Amino acid sequence: MCAVSNIKKNASFSLQMEKPVVAARQPTIRTIDGQSVTLECYVVSAVPQIINSLKWFRENEKGNILSYSPTYNISFVTVGHGLNYKCTASNDAGESIPVTVMVQVLTPPHIQSFGEYSPLENSNLHIRCNISGNPSPNWDQVHWTKIESISFRVSGFSLYFNEISRQEAGIYTCHITTLLELTSGQILTRTGQQNVTIDVLYASGSSIKLSTTSNSIITIENSAIPTVLCSANCNPGCAFNWQTPSGTLIAGSELSLGNAKRNMNGTYTCSASNSIALDNHVAYARIDLIIHYSPFITSILPSKSVSVMEESQITLVCKAGGYPSPNITWSYMGKNDTSSLKSIVDFESLTFVNISRMKGGIYFCHVNNGIGEGHFEEIHLTVTYGPGLSVEILPLNSISVSENETIENITCSATCNPVCSYIWQKPDGNHVADNNLELGAAHRDMSGTYLCTAENEIQSMTLQGFARLSLLVYYSATISFFSPKNKLILEEGDTLQIVCEADGYPFPNITWSKNNNIFSRKDVHYFKALSCGDSGYYTCTVTNGIGSTDEDGFNLSIPCGHIQEDTTTVTFENGTGGSTINLSQINSDSRQSIFIYVGIGGGILVAVAIAVSFIVVYTIKGQR
Repeated sequence: MCAVSNIKKNASFSLQMEKPVVAARQPTIRTIDGQSVTLECYVVSAVPQIINSLKWFRENEKGNILSYSPTYNISFVTVGHGLNYKCTASNDAGESIPVTVMVQVLTPPHIQSFGEYSPLENSNLHIRCNISGNPSPNWDQVHWTKIESISFRVSGFSLYFNEISRQEAGIYTCHITTLLELTSGQILTRTGQQNVTIDVLYASGSSIKLSTTSNSIITIENSAIPTVLCSANCNPGCAFNWQTPSGTLIAGSELSLGNAKRNMNGTYTCSASNSIALDNHVAYARIDLIIHYSPFITSILPSKSVSVMEESQITLVCKAGGYPSPNITWSYMGKNDTSSLKSIVDFESLTFVNISRMKGGIYFCHVNNGIGEGHFEEIHLTVTYGPGLSVEILPLNSISVSENETIENITCSATCNPVCSYIWQKPDGNHVADNNLELGAAHRDMSGTYLCTAENEIQSMTLQGFARLSLLVYYSATISFFSPKNKLILEEGDTLQIVCEADGYPFPNITWSKNNNIFSRKDVHYFKALSCGDSGYYTCTVTNGIGSTDEDGFNLSIPCGHIQEDTTTVTFENGTGGSTINLSQINSDSRQSIFIYVGIGGGILVAVAIAVSFIVVYTIKGQR
């Protein structure tokens, strides 16, 4: 509002002004690359109506004017033009509030290229189809197909395989179809697709096979052995190896042995593996080569000399070659019985469950098939065992001696295989690495338990057995600690603890006595409140029946309580009448007594105090 006045004519008038109000013809414009678009704004109202300027600029770029006219034309639209544009108008009242026109540049969908996918068979696989474009595609606009599979179709961005199989390998295509709706009303259909190859990797598994119709070849010695081929289905392709019965490896899928020889007899194993096959995924195929010849033993298991721990299980295996298959029999010669063989069993293997040490000895494997002479091998079976409960101490496991008496040598022994080593542990913690224990003259410090440990090592395990020797050394009693040691002077009412500790075996008897009168048989005695009657000589005596006794003592002195003077009047009646006498009386904090006074003319009065702990004699003055 603008106001004007004329003083002389006393007249006035007002003029109202308003900033322009602008609007856009199309607030939102949807277009595509390469097209041209025109942005237009117009003034809805303004006072005055004369527009001084009209400007177009990009949002947040007000200083960069694109056009000073009601229209702004973009002749060739690119993705970079997809912005918000502002239009303002100004008059003498000021500048309008900007109006916004949003330009949306619609782009066709673009599918990002896929990488390589080589999953292991039976693993899980997730592939996502990443698509850019404006507007962003919806999941229902995306689907998957598989080349060479008419029936395969999956909707959505993601392709999931749970425990993928080799049959699911192939080329898959991600398809996208979007509709671009322009401001002009035109609807454009845009599509896109991208292929991805899935190569499923797998080991040979059970696909390995041999070219022969059976799993064995039977031929005669020195005749030609047919060639055997090994094949398998693998991705990537497998490498093949043959292993002969002797353990020799032959590279390649072909097994060509030439003429048959008896040492070729046995099982030939083909293995197929590729770069992804772990040890437990290597595939094997086996073929047995059987050549007619006289029998022989191919292997003795575990070996020809076997050690086994007692109460464990072991199986002896005797494998034989020859054709026809030889008969196998076992015989046994005991460790302590070498005069005869005992037939045991007619099988390839001989099993012992909870084997005992009595089963140790020589075992013979005999093979025979009627061709040529038979053959046998022997197995030396050693049963090992630890000391267990066999540990013993000789001559006795309990010894009682007097001090300074010579102790007979002690021996620790045990039944072990292999032989045990021994170690003694003394009561003081010291060790003696020997089965013989020499102690010499007995001393009281030797008393205690001596532990003998017998041990051996079997299969990296240490087995131990134990036996204990109890040694008792008798010695006379002595006082090891005594308190108090010196003469004591205490006051009435004091407390006192007296201690007499003893050493000796058997453990000593302890007695406390005062002036030869026993009052306690404990090592510690406690006086709660001493009186002068407790004065005297205290003796501790220790004895255990071995040798002489030992004793110690101290003198205890407790003065009787001190008497405070306090004058009082006492009247005695006699043949001549009463007498008045001044007496000393015990104060209230001291022990009280009852006195009987007897006058003895001239000046001496004897007061006899009847009390628990003392007698007091007073000297007083009086009259008959």
